[in-house]
Amino acid sequence: DYVELKLDSGEIELNGSKIKVIHPDTLVDGRLFMTLQNKGIFLKNPAGDTALYKKVQAPNLSAASLNTFAGTYTSAEAEASFTVITKNQKVIYQRSPDVEVELTPAFLDAFVDDDDWLYEFLRDKKGKVTGCAVSLSRAERVPFVKKPEVRSQK
Repeated sequence: DYVELKLDSGEIELNGSKIKVIHPDTLVDGRLFMTLQNKGIFLKNPAGDTALYKKVQAPNLSAASLNTFAGTYTSAEAEASFTVITKNQKVIYQRSPDVEVELTPAFLDAFVDDDDWLYEFLRDKKGKVTGCAVSLSRAERVPFVKKPEVRSQK
């Protein structure tokens, strides 16, 4: 899950809705209290449920970066696989037999689909994409491993 907090024309917005400042480190939108902390933004809803949101970097939309996500991803845990391709500077999720969904950039190395599933691509220390963690309403960060590229020998 992710939220967008931004300053627009002197007003603070959370996911496009204006919110009130009630203390130098506390914001409220009528149902959520948000406390700014060193670790990020701490949210609390009326039921007492809490979540901590950390600041993330903006997406890198260069062709070189987007192309690093292309490949096939598998999960033993989910007993599923999917393929990612890039087409016209867009990241496309494909699943058999005929499912093809354009993913929307959310933050650096992360995308969402039309159902609000979050795809967080994982990189090794050298920057190579090695997997993807998929989060949806009933499961968080389900691990998928990127299959190694097969190169033909001459």
